[in-house]
Amino acid sequence: MFQPRFHPITESQGGYFYARQARAAGDPKAVLSQHLKNGKLLHVRRGVSRLTQFPETPHADLIVAWLAAGEKVVLSHESTPLLYGLTDRLPGEIHLTAPRTAPPHLAGAPAQRPEKP
Repeated sequence: MFQPRFHPITESQGGYFYARQARAAGDPKAVLSQHLKNGKLLHVRRGVSRLTQFPETPHADLIVAWLAAGEKVVLSHESTPLLYGLTDRLPGEIHLTAPRTAPPHLAGAPAQRPEKP
């Protein structure tokens, strides 16, 4: 079974990862490109891929939006209960919370920012 160095990270993310996570774990871009060609990885959107050995998750859109938005961004508001199975109600949009220093537009999802003190 294919197990890249960043495999432990992907387990908690439904098989999804962003390229920076893979490179930080020691898998260079050339290795990722080779695995894409071999069908072991699936490109989902810019910077986000999925190990094909993981099945598609029911709420993949939440995970992909969160990963695409960046490291310091978290799912929030109506999106979080759905991900943890606390509700079956689908939110109208994906909600993220970002630090004030994050870019103003995050992966097409509305982002809440903490008020300035």
